[in-house]
Amino acid sequence: MIELVGRSPRLYPRGILEALDQHKSSPASAPIAQSVPPNPSSKEEATPSARAAHPPRSDAQPSSRTGPDGRQSPANSGWAGYGDWLGTGAVATRLHRYRSFKKARAFVRRLNLKSGAEWRDYSKSGKKPDDISADPGQTYAEAGWAGMGDWLGTGRVAPGQYRSFKEARALVRSVGLKSQAEWTSYGRSGKKPADIPADPYKVYANDGWAGYGDWLGYVRSGR
Repeated sequence: MIELVGRSPRLYPRGILEALDQHKSSPASAPIAQSVPPNPSSKEEATPSARAAHPPRSDAQPSSRTGPDGRQSPANSGWAGYGDWLGTGAVATRLHRYRSFKKARAFVRRLNLKSGAEWRDYSKSGKKPDDISADPGQTYAEAGWAGMGDWLGTGRVAPGQYRSFKEARALVRSVGLKSQAEWTSYGRSGKKPADIPADPYKVYANDGWAGYGDWLGYVRSGR
C-alpha cells in the first residue's frame, strides 16, 4: 500500500514529494537572470553611456516628414533642398521664388540682349539674379510667355508662336489704322505686340487672309 503525504488539498506519494522538495532547493533550478541591454527607443531617454555604445550612423538621413507636395522634407522648418543642406548652392526648380513674368521681362529687356544665344551666355555668366529664371519658357509657360523675341524685346518671334488669325486681326482692327502705309509705320513703331506678324499676308495666307482692307478693318470682306 502506497503512503500518501502532502499539503492539502493535493496528496502525493512520499517519494515524489521528496523529489520535488529537493528540486526546488537545488541551485540549478534557480531562474537564470538575463542581461538585456537598454532599448534606446523606449519611452525613457537613453543614457549617455547607451548613446556612446550606439553612435548614430554617419550616413543617417535627417528626420523627415511628408510635405504638402508629397516629398520628404526635414521635420523642422527652414528646409531649402539638398543644395542648401549639403552646401553646394544648387536649388531645386520647384523651390525657386521667381519674379513675376512682367517684372522679369522688364529687367531682361534692359540688358539689350539680341538673341537666345546671348541670353544663354548671360544666364551662365553668374550675373543673372537668382530670382530670374534661366529657363523662362518653362517657368512662365502659363504666365505670359510669347517667345524669346518678346522676352528679350527684339520683336523676333519663332514660327508658330503668333496669335491665331482671328485674334490678331481683332487686335489690329482695334488700333484704327486706315491704310497699308499706316500698318507699316505701326509695325516699325515698336508698339506692335511681338506675337502679331509684320507680314500677316505670309503667316495667315492659308488661315483667313483676305487683304489689308479686311486685316485693318476699313474694308470688310464678304466672309
